[in-house]
Amino acid sequence: MRPVRAVVTGGAGFIGSHVVDALVARGDEVAVVDSLVHGKRENVSPGAELHVQDIREPLDDLFDEVRPEAVFHLAAQADVRVSVERPVEDAEVNVLGTVRILETARRCGAQVIFSSTGGAIYGECTTPARESSQFADQVTLVSSPVSNDLGRATGVSVPAGAVSRCS
Repeated sequence: MRPVRAVVTGGAGFIGSHVVDALVARGDEVAVVDSLVHGKRENVSPGAELHVQDIREPLDDLFDEVRPEAVFHLAAQADVRVSVERPVEDAEVNVLGTVRILETARRCGAQVIFSSTGGAIYGECTTPARESSQFADQVTLVSSPVSNDLGRATGVSVPAGAVSRCS
């Protein structure tokens, strides 16, 4: 398997840093984009290059430099309190930031792996939620309208929880 040039947004966070570790272990060239609002510099593998930047800011120069073949979009504003208290900020990061990532990836011909989910779909649990739980089939139903809207807005097919070719 040949190495891939990849950008991981949110790569200094918990999930993103594990994706970065896996890509670096494969021998891939990895650029991490993270604002470090919640992510931590020490989470980023020494084998990856950290770019401290907010996904609401233009990323064209970075993508032109890196020329990614794949973009793992894991950056998000995930704090429920912020989404309630400051909904515009939440939408700027989660909707407009995602549109910016998709547009930039499309321009450079990169494949996008988009991951967006939340434990809230499982409700208040007394035990760990499992994918086989009664709500698991609702994950796609919850995220499909958002994916469809993003796809229409950008011209990029973004099936919920799926890999799509940017072109």
